[in-house]
Amino acid sequence: MKRTIMTISMLIMGITSILAQGAYQEYLHCQTDKDLYLAGERLWFRLWSVGENGAPQQRSRIAYVELVGADANDAHCVVELSEAGGSGVIDLPFTLPSGNYQLRAYTRNMLNLDSKAICRKTIGVFNALRHDEDKDKVEITRKANGAAAPTTGGNISVSTDKSRYGTRQAVNITLEGLPAMTHVAVSVARQDGIRPSAEAQYTPVELTDLGIEPEDESQILTGRYVSESGKAASHPNISIRSRGAIHYYAGEMKGNKALFRTPLIRGVEKIYAGVDAGGSIVLNSVFVSPRLSELPAVTISAADEALLQERSVGLQAARYFGADSLRGTRKALEVPHLFKMTRHYDMDEYKRFDTFAETFIEYATECGTTTKDGERKITLFDDITSKPNNGNTLVMIDGIAVMNHEDLLGYSPRRCKYIDIYLGYYIFGNQIYSGILNIRTPDGKASHFPFPANSVGTTMLGPLLSTRQPLVCGDKALTPLPENIPDGRHTIYWNPDTQETQLTCLTSDLKGTYVVSVEGISPEGVKVKGTTTFTVE
Repeated sequence: MKRTIMTISMLIMGITSILAQGAYQEYLHCQTDKDLYLAGERLWFRLWSVGENGAPQQRSRIAYVELVGADANDAHCVVELSEAGGSGVIDLPFTLPSGNYQLRAYTRNMLNLDSKAICRKTIGVFNALRHDEDKDKVEITRKANGAAAPTTGGNISVSTDKSRYGTRQAVNITLEGLPAMTHVAVSVARQDGIRPSAEAQYTPVELTDLGIEPEDESQILTGRYVSESGKAASHPNISIRSRGAIHYYAGEMKGNKALFRTPLIRGVEKIYAGVDAGGSIVLNSVFVSPRLSELPAVTISAADEALLQERSVGLQAARYFGADSLRGTRKALEVPHLFKMTRHYDMDEYKRFDTFAETFIEYATECGTTTKDGERKITLFDDITSKPNNGNTLVMIDGIAVMNHEDLLGYSPRRCKYIDIYLGYYIFGNQIYSGILNIRTPDGKASHFPFPANSVGTTMLGPLLSTRQPLVCGDKALTPLPENIPDGRHTIYWNPDTQETQLTCLTSDLKGTYVVSVEGISPEGVKVKGTTTFTVE
């Protein structure tokens, strides 16, 4: 039996090695709903993944997007790529200093290429809520109106049914000349402030391979092993806290570097990195772009400042009244390992003893202990061999691996709710376990369990759910908000992925000139662009 399991494990490791792909030429193009934002607004974006000839190409599964300035901040997100593209949103912190930032988008594979291959777009940010002389970079122009006249035209025709509208009125948009099978992103936002100058987003470079494995088959997390004892790491793993599902993934060690391959971890999750040694594994951030040496200044005029203050009031009202429908949603974690449970104990139906060691003796008789290398190990009764499994059990609490079984044996069952037992053999990478024991607490968070230093918890941001639906106002029926609720939307329409040629949006309470911007890439690699303007009075 053991020989068979080892053979299967070696075959799996061999297949994993074969599936690991080398570097390839890959680039990202990005469109945003606008180019100048207030601190606290949401930045909506659309990515196109293209090959060396500029045509859409789907290779990597994940892209990393971050707003890069001179200081570290939390303005970033992870995007799942599908059908050669993806979309998402970044919530800009209210504390962002004013200045011109770089919006950067890249895949793990692109880190093999020259830095010029990384997509870069200049984004202006103005903080209307406070001014910091040391951090804010703002230049005031003497022009009466700093906003440059919007450029109209392009290689497709974009038009509206009227040139002037009132507030809270429907705007019908028509696209003509759109190439067949071309997906475009459409934005409608008010034009105010000086937009940063347009620039090439990426530069094709010669293919290189620095040995960084692409994420075309799985999501990849890395970490570093830290140990004062000098002991080599063994059984590196990551597990994700959950109420009952098993999310456990074995890792690979190369010196003090750890690598883990997982399914897509969507949303925000608490991940625990464990290792069966005296040290610990610290997971690395998935965002690697260096900061700017200095934050360039954003330029506004006195007229712009008045518009931006009005816009800021609308932003605050939208957050207060909940009228901002341009919101992102996060998807739950992808399907975990699906194992059939052998035995389940609801501990409310039994007497709770002082320790789990006593509990196993009194009624959870599938569980026992053995002493191995001077340490007690939890054993499960093997229904195949009719013998204990010699302590080679994957022990978990709320889905988090417990590397030192003594920590659980001495823990109080009064803090726990269920005992789940999985008998049989389980292979995770190059690690093989004879059974799984998962203890569950009432809240599913293992909040009171004393995890040792070799189990480190890290909050991890995974891919967001793509925004495929058009985002306009209150609902899809374009129903205006009640009159007693202000509608301060500055971006009144954002559709990151459409082939439709007839679109409709609804104006807000903000008056001024609005720009309709359409952008995409045809299947042949031709960049599609078109713009037009209208006025809200």
